[in-house]
Amino acid sequence: MNPQKLFDLSLEVVLKTAVHTFKFDGHIWKEYWTLFKELPISLKSLLFELLCRREVISDENINYLINPSISSISLYNCFKSDFSVNVIANTCKNITKLNLGAKLPNLNFITSQPLVHLFENSPNIVYLNLENCIQVEDIVIESVACNCVNIQIIQLSGCLSLSDRSVKNLADCCRHLKCLNLSRTQVSDDGLCYLAKGVCASVLTELLINDCSLVSILSIRLLADNCKNLKIFSFHGTRASLSNIFDVILRQQNFLGFQIN
Repeated sequence: MNPQKLFDLSLEVVLKTAVHTFKFDGHIWKEYWTLFKELPISLKSLLFELLCRREVISDENINYLINPSISSISLYNCFKSDFSVNVIANTCKNITKLNLGAKLPNLNFITSQPLVHLFENSPNIVYLNLENCIQVEDIVIESVACNCVNIQIIQLSGCLSLSDRSVKNLADCCRHLKCLNLSRTQVSDDGLCYLAKGVCASVLTELLINDCSLVSILSIRLLADNCKNLKIFSFHGTRASLSNIFDVILRQQNFLGFQIN
């Protein structure tokens, strides 16, 4: 048997064991912790990625597989709290992609301070998803803007406490920002008008501000005029009327995507 087939067979066995044991609550799966601790780093990294995809990584088991070689972490729809954030912050110093989002808020019990610490030590992040992290506050995005200056994609939909302060920090510092989702936040015309004149205005290609009740046609028009490379612009659920929406669509910009309710 060649080394690759042997590796694939070993991975399959370990994966089945891990999925089986990690599904149990309580102490049963903990009997196997030495097995996972003693795996080679390359195998642990691959196993960690596969278990993340199956949404079985949680506060209870993340510590057994995470290691410093991991640069891309997706805990989307995994149960997580500040414990997981602290484990990531203390273990992984070269993160480039971080997904802590979830479809439902009740899978996220992450507060602001551990995230601030995480971003202070993760300057290489280019992709960040905090969807439905409802306890995230403006100080978190301030930390992102100050420390992750090369960030390109930020998903903040459902971060209910975020305000114009967050948008202004991004507009001041993140000159490489291409995609931004601020849907279901507290941002208003004030922050978005500031964003339209910020350092990322010329490179922004996708902006979603759906269901932001404090946004009107004022900032939408300014964004459409100033963000010359904006191709996907979605703003349903704002205070813009149907006639306003078509007015923006028919302006000089050639938007590839938009949504109308």
